[in-house]
Amino acid sequence: MSATPCTTRRRSGAACRTQRSGRSCEPLTQNRIAADWGIPKQTLNSAVAAMVKKGLLALCPGKGAHSGKIVTLTAEGRALAERTVVPVIAAEEKAIRAFGLASAEEMHRLAQRHLECLQREFETISAFP
Repeated sequence: MSATPCTTRRRSGAACRTQRSGRSCEPLTQNRIAADWGIPKQTLNSAVAAMVKKGLLALCPGKGAHSGKIVTLTAEGRALAERTVVPVIAAEEKAIRAFGLASAEEMHRLAQRHLECLQREFETISAFP
């Protein structure tokens, strides 16, 4: 009987999040990912279900009774990430180096400010509670 992603889960297979200080590889649930990314749970659940069906993700039980299921890459999902995500991140890092770190940090600061202003404006619209 072959091992499943849930029985052989390693830190590299768990859903990870990127923080300003670097990459964190703590196990993440669908609820946590939806909250961190600011997207509706139903949208994320649909995307995860499609990727589970394609064999790219597995949902593994969390440690606590109410901890939720951990989103984990399968071997096929890790291989796809290596072919697609890794080169995209490398290209982004190369572009930032060419752009210059100071310029990239200023762009990030301005984008954050724009997002904060936009969020304040959205709060004035009754359709966005």
